[in-house]
This record gives sequence, C-alpha cells and structure tokens, in this order.
Amino acid sequence: MNAAVKKFRPINILAANAGITESLSYPVWKMPLDFWEHINHINVRGTFLTIKRFLLQAEKWQESEGK
Repeated sequence: MNAAVKKFRPINILAANAGITESLSYPVWKMPLDFWEHINHINVRGTFLTIKRFLLQAEKWQESEGK
C-alpha cells in the first residue's frame, strides 16, 4: 500500500476482490466442513487486511492533507 501511494498519490478506490479456491479438490457437496472453513478463513482474513491497510493509508493521507 505504501509503495502504491508513493507512486500514484492517494488511493481513493479499493476493490478487495481476491481469494483462493480449492474447488477442484472436491465437489462442493462433498467438501469437508473443516476444509471449507480453512479456505473461508484465508479469504476473509485477506479481505480484512486489505481493507484495513487501505483505510489506514487513507486516514494517514487525509491527516497530512489537513495540515
């Protein structure tokens, strides 16, 4: 995030649209719950961390522009 802001200035839009899938390992109807929970945990955590870094950078930029 820091490198992107340094190169492009403030980032005003975020599309947190990434995740992993292992759907080829099992058909959905045969996927074990613990396997699905593992994949879901990775995807939700990744989305959360992306949004968190974006908002921290937006807050930092806003504070520096207000001075």
